[in-house]
Amino acid sequence: MIRKKNQIYKKICVGLLLFPLCNALAFAQDKVVPLDEVTVVASRTIHSADGYTTNLKGTNIVKGKMASEVLSFLPNISHEAGTYKINGLPISEMYVNGVKLADISELRNIPGDMIDKVNVKFLAGTGQNAALSGGTIHLTLRRPQDGGYYGSLNSLEEWSRASDFGNASVGSLFYYRYKNFSFYDNIELRHRKTDSNAEQWMENTDTYSLLRETTQSKDTNFRNRFSFVQQFNSDIKIGGSYLLSVSHPKYNSYAHNNDSWSSISKDIRTVVQDGTLLYSMPLDKQRTFLTLTADYFNRTNKNRQQNYVEEESVGSITEKNNLNLWKFKAEIEYPNRHKQVWKFNGFLQYISSSYTPSNVVASDRFVSNAMPTNTTGFTPNLSAELSGIIGTWKYGVGMTWQQNHIKYENRELGVKSHNTQWGINPLVKLMIPLNKNRNCVLLLNYKRTLDDIPYSAISSVITWKDAYHYTVGNPHLKAPSTDMLMAGLSLFRNKINLTAIYARSHDRLYWQTFQHDVNPDIIYTKPINLAGQDLWGFGAEWMESPTRWWRFKLAGRMEMTPENATIAGVRYDKTHFKEYFYFNNSFNFSPNWGAMLNIDLEPKYHSYDRTYYAVSNVTGRLYKSFQKSKLQLALDFSPYAIRRKMARQLGQNRITSKDTTPVQYINLSVTWKFSGGKKVKVDVVDGIQDYKEIIDKK
Repeated sequence: MIRKKNQIYKKICVGLLLFPLCNALAFAQDKVVPLDEVTVVASRTIHSADGYTTNLKGTNIVKGKMASEVLSFLPNISHEAGTYKINGLPISEMYVNGVKLADISELRNIPGDMIDKVNVKFLAGTGQNAALSGGTIHLTLRRPQDGGYYGSLNSLEEWSRASDFGNASVGSLFYYRYKNFSFYDNIELRHRKTDSNAEQWMENTDTYSLLRETTQSKDTNFRNRFSFVQQFNSDIKIGGSYLLSVSHPKYNSYAHNNDSWSSISKDIRTVVQDGTLLYSMPLDKQRTFLTLTADYFNRTNKNRQQNYVEEESVGSITEKNNLNLWKFKAEIEYPNRHKQVWKFNGFLQYISSSYTPSNVVASDRFVSNAMPTNTTGFTPNLSAELSGIIGTWKYGVGMTWQQNHIKYENRELGVKSHNTQWGINPLVKLMIPLNKNRNCVLLLNYKRTLDDIPYSAISSVITWKDAYHYTVGNPHLKAPSTDMLMAGLSLFRNKINLTAIYARSHDRLYWQTFQHDVNPDIIYTKPINLAGQDLWGFGAEWMESPTRWWRFKLAGRMEMTPENATIAGVRYDKTHFKEYFYFNNSFNFSPNWGAMLNIDLEPKYHSYDRTYYAVSNVTGRLYKSFQKSKLQLALDFSPYAIRRKMARQLGQNRITSKDTTPVQYINLSVTWKFSGGKKVKVDVVDGIQDYKEIIDKK
């Protein structure tokens, strides 16, 4: 039987001109991977026209890991600098049990073995905001048995070479289900202390100056999100979600330049609230469903900043930022034929933000903005999408119409500005199996996006990063738009994944660097629109299990960007390359022992006036389970890394900055998993898949 399977592999690969590679994989099947394991893996991943769904229940990938670590071992997903990416594009949205996460730190509280399945969409669909280009990740947790519950408690303590013992957290997850009602709660309390160091030097043919920076910060954060679903026998469903997040970071930044000390002290209080309500009902016997959602999001930020030169206070400001978002959405899902489904979506989104400064003490050394401003935005959106199956091909075609109305007001001067943009954005997606067993699959996706109004970028608020760097917005910006074409080839049940991307952006946002008029040691950045830019991306990854106890993922990506722009009178017309490589390893030495070791590398690359030097990172985990895997001890560590170094050309000056903070850290975590409750025999309609439409926009 094994030989017959290898012959099938060879026929497939000849058609794809990949015969040598297929021979190697067939040999590996004979020598290493048992046939029964291959059969199980084959049934775990199902490809769709826009991505795939994989079943993780009972796999070795989830053992000893939290959800935040499991995702990096899935096809086409990487975790880079705190951001999850799909095929190199930052994700647009992430969901757990159908509820969109406002903070992906929630994944740190979810043990990997509580994940049932993961759905990955390579590009955002028509039912989402037309601004969203990157894909989405949907995690579905294992449902408790009827009348039962499960959850976990965890705690963490970290030591780092830079700040000693300073990072500690406690958290819990609880999931309960009784008959047609389910309840989910995820809560965390975290305290973090950070000491960081950096250097910056400015040089030209005549002068050279060195700046050393030290930043000390403390942050206490509390976050709690709960959600519920009530399913009725008539298939009517009511759901809701609420998030409360409170953080209070304090930090002091010290800078020493030319025998002079400058410093900034900040006290920040941020409260985030996010609420969603959902109502879903069938409209006919053909399972046509109407789903209504209402979202509210609020973020209130209060910042008190004190500025010093040497020991003397030279300025201060108290700022309040308030953001409110309301969104109302309706969706109709209509299965008009056996293998065809229509989806019609419409939503209205309204955003109101205000900036109010007070207690302003002016300073020539530290620039501040004392003008109160208001920003409002109104976005209507209509979309339709048809998806279905023709033979073995899966397809989807859709169209989105969206308008962005924005009004910006300087409340002190009474000056107002308006801007309106609109676009019709098509979406096409196609999945083509290349053989009868569907071991090799080709995916093609196209989407045009019109970005949301760039609220934070148009604000004239001045934000100091440290004593010699600040950013300021630009109220004259346009919302960018992008045409994107993506092709993916999955071979041998996701053992080999190849991806190609082409994107053409219009009015791309770019943060231009400026030098302060009075103090040449101070630099600041301001966003501008670039007329257009092309991007070509190519990626490849190899996923394999050489032995029963070792599974790895080896991947690389290259982006090619031909530049065509003039910034500050300088013409940029070269083609630059950016690469990224990572090697993820998961080890299961026994049912109770395991480890993880990940290596990332990003070589040096250029982007207009900036040069980004190579960075690398090595992280690992060692874990031990006790009491039938109910109790787990884990040791996470980072023995080696190269921090970011960046240089930018500003006129005749070359400014180079480097993070010199030590990278080594060790943290110890304890996780206890529990379950219980009585079993109740009752027929329940699974509402998880429909409930995934609960979303909120930030």
